Amino acid sequence: MHVDLDYIYDPSPARQEENLGKLLDRVKAMGPSVVYLQAFADPDGNGAADALYFPNRHLPMRADLFSRVALAVENTYRREGLCPDAVAGL
Repeated sequence: MHVDLDYIYDPSPARQEENLGKLLDRVKAMGPSVVYLQAFADPDGNGAADALYFPNRHLPMRADLFSRVALAVENTYRREGLCPDAVAGL
């Protein structure tokens, strides 16, 4: 499963949490074996990274969202018993 964090991000924290909740519901429903997070922001859709969703020194950070989403997805897997062995060992 590929997750574009541009669809989770919202300037409103409440709306962003709502978007994250919808993603977690979709992860539970689909039960993918792998979840890939697209960690760069491309709000204009031209394929070039304009900012990143994690702290770094090369591009602006749009929001510190990558680790939040990764942890939420991992916790969803553990809670639902969907956790692959590779992740369970972390």
